[in-house]
Amino acid sequence: MVEWNDAQIIDESDRSDRLVDAAIGQKKRGQLYTFLLNGLFAVLAFFAFVITEDAASFSLLAVPGATIIVNVALDVRNKKHKTEDDLQGESE
Repeated sequence: MVEWNDAQIIDESDRSDRLVDAAIGQKKRGQLYTFLLNGLFAVLAFFAFVITEDAASFSLLAVPGATIIVNVALDVRNKKHKTEDDLQGESE
């Protein structure tokens, strides 16, 4: 009976470990793709400026700029909510 219980706990722990590893891998891939897309937009904006000699071509940078602003705002909001949840958990 004890071995069965231990096996169940270990299996659940292994599943949790795999889920955490998958979440970390997904976050790393997301950061890489974001970096590559932002770099692509920056290169395209530079080439558009060189070809057209129009400063408006840098408007292509609005896409990665907006992405960065939104991601930072979401991270700040999530950290704030996490901190509030931690504080509520301690007070209970």
